This record gives sequence, C-alpha cells and structure tokens, in this order.
Amino acid sequence: MGMAVGAIGGYSLAIYSKPEGYGLAIMVMCTAWVFTTALAYSAILCGLVSHHKEWMVGSYLVTFAFVTIRFTIENWPGITARLGGSPPERVINVVWISWSLPLAVYELILQTRRIFVARQANFLRRGDGK
Repeated sequence: MGMAVGAIGGYSLAIYSKPEGYGLAIMVMCTAWVFTTALAYSAILCGLVSHHKEWMVGSYLVTFAFVTIRFTIENWPGITARLGGSPPERVINVVWISWSLPLAVYELILQTRRIFVARQANFLRRGDGK
C-alpha cells in the first residue's frame, strides 16, 4: 500500500516537473521502483525467497535514490558541476545516476557471484581441477 501511494506521488511529481527531462528521469525511476517491488512481491508469493531478497535489494536501491539525489546536489557541488552545463541539466543527470548506477553495480555483483558459484560447482562435479 505504501509503495502505491509513493508511486502515485512520484508520477505526479514527474508529470508536473520542469524541465521535462527531470520529469522523465523521475518517471523512469518510479517505474523501476514499481517493477522491482512488484517482482519482489511476486517472488515471495511463489515461495522464491532468494529471488525475493534480490529484488527487494533492487527496490531499496531505487527507493534510496530519492535520498541520494538530495544528498548529492546539496553536499557535492563539485561533482554535480561536472555532470552537465546548466543547473537543470545537472539535476537531471544526478537523478539518472542516483538509481541506475547502484542497480547496475548490484546486478554486476549478483552475476559475478553466480558465475563463481557455477564455476565452483562445475569444478567439484568434474573433480579434476580444470
């Protein structure tokens, strides 16, 4: 229920925001939030606890992006200044980076872990060390 209220607020913010690029960035972020949360909920309903945990971490990362946006803009003006020409362009870039970069890094960690687990299982199954 709380996520639905938050998503409605996020989409409302996106629709009425200026410049339009900021609204688009917020809308895509809200959509990622809805999808990651919906997939986590679906996974737990199906009894897939490990998948649920993975999707919930993704949902938390997107949720926390709202905090990251504010923190980055207010506390790291030097970094923010390098992200675009005008202040509105900088904010748009901060919005995109604040959720897409953490999700990409998290997915990289998940996939790397899966590769090493599969490699170890293959190693143990073969038993020859190759």
